[in-house]
Amino acid sequence: MCDTCGCNVTHGNAHLAHEKDAHGRSAVTVLKDLLSENDRAAAHNRAHFDAHGVLAVNLMSAPGAGKTALLEATIEALEGELRLAVIEGDLETENDANRIRAKGVPAYQITTGTACHLDAHMVHGALHHMALDDADILFVENVGNLVCPAAFDLGQHRNVVLLSVPEGDDKPAKYPVMFRAADLVLLTKADLLPVLDDFERGLKMPQVKAVFDELRPRQVALVRSITERGKPVDNSLLHRGYDVQKQWEFGLEVARAYGYDFGRGRQDKSAHPFTTTFGWGDVRITTRLYPNLLSSSIFSTMHETGHALYDQGSAPELDRSPLLGGSSLAIHESQSRLWENLVGRSLPFWKGFLPRLQDLFAAQLADVDLMPFYRAINKVEPSLIRVEADEATYNLHIMLRFELEIALAEDRLPVADLPAAWNEKTREYLGLTPPNDAQGVMQDVHWSSGALGYFPTYALGNLVASQLWEKISADLPGLAGKIERAEFGDLLEWLRFHIHRHGSKFEATELLQRVVGGGLSAAPYLKYLETKFGEIYGL
Repeated sequence: MCDTCGCNVTHGNAHLAHEKDAHGRSAVTVLKDLLSENDRAAAHNRAHFDAHGVLAVNLMSAPGAGKTALLEATIEALEGELRLAVIEGDLETENDANRIRAKGVPAYQITTGTACHLDAHMVHGALHHMALDDADILFVENVGNLVCPAAFDLGQHRNVVLLSVPEGDDKPAKYPVMFRAADLVLLTKADLLPVLDDFERGLKMPQVKAVFDELRPRQVALVRSITERGKPVDNSLLHRGYDVQKQWEFGLEVARAYGYDFGRGRQDKSAHPFTTTFGWGDVRITTRLYPNLLSSSIFSTMHETGHALYDQGSAPELDRSPLLGGSSLAIHESQSRLWENLVGRSLPFWKGFLPRLQDLFAAQLADVDLMPFYRAINKVEPSLIRVEADEATYNLHIMLRFELEIALAEDRLPVADLPAAWNEKTREYLGLTPPNDAQGVMQDVHWSSGALGYFPTYALGNLVASQLWEKISADLPGLAGKIERAEFGDLLEWLRFHIHRHGSKFEATELLQRVVGGGLSAAPYLKYLETKFGEIYGL
């Protein structure tokens, strides 16, 4: 915080602020003098604006609420009607001023250094660099801060405060001084609300952003610890050359063992694995097979089987009604991730199924013991393709897409620039550069089919799966032994009763409350990741 506005005078140190110095002055006295001087300078600025017939507007908000984007849109909307000028306030850089200048509008940048707001003296100095005779409206974009800017009069005629949707709806209650000072409050970044609600009814962008903000640092720290301190994992055994027909047969075995009813479905091949439901009696899955990547077909089949089990498990009386199918995409994804990861990548599962896989691929796996295989299929390694990503890095793929979706929805990212932006984010998040768009921005079908706002549901599905798994583990003692023996009936029945049979009768938040007794939480998922990979990598 700054040293000029009194931010550092708190309840805990207020008594010190009243102590007199050698000249008989206290910090409070100095602060009052500063504010009085500011008010005099503000009055001078206002008279200056009035003399030139300029309307001065002070724009205030939290950092990243979209003040500069609002100015850019305003410039375009008022082009040819009114003459605009802008004063930009930031601690450092001229980035925002350059954006305004690129729109053909004069902009002066004030860099405040450590001060967390503009004051009237700073604005007065900026006015000496501006031709007010050539302006009808002067916008002052204050430093991003919901506290101090409201206390300092700049000489403006109006205060406009921006409230962005991702911040949540409690900001006016938390920062009443700022919002009381507002002549106008503008809601920003609401663009993704409708499309997110298409896929997750009752779950809004602020909740998604809050979850991602909680996940990101812990997952980044985990990946960094694995990279820097983890015991090396060799997954070359997965690339030894595996007959695709035998891969296909093994996948069918697993799907049947899980409980997939081939009398009401079938499996086919596709470039991008998916599940499609035509009705309660026709739920189909697809997978893809690579001779040199054994894990791809196995976990694709497990994943899609999880989706199919959900739809096959809806109550039969819901068939041919809007209630057939999943509560939401996050709940649906929780089912696929649960069967793929919490079951299919677990040690108990491979205690039971590795011998069968070795029967099919004796030449490739005869020398492979359980633990090296288990570690190989759980190796943490950044990759370009989302559906091939390991559990520790998967959500980074989702956050990458989510940030680009927001930029697209807010018109900050032209579609033509999307491939380059994708590549840049991939380098930033994963340290990799896609060699082509097929392994980059075009690898998914979602955006090309208009499914903007879909991707966050994948990450949310991971969270829900872990929440359900905690409850399942408490309700089904001895589950690990049953998984080892390929006895999945109790697990499937639990999911049928608590999740599947309801179809989409309940929104995700209500269903979670009914099943686990609470709302969406990242804690079980983070605990699962850190425990599992801590053991695998010896952290």
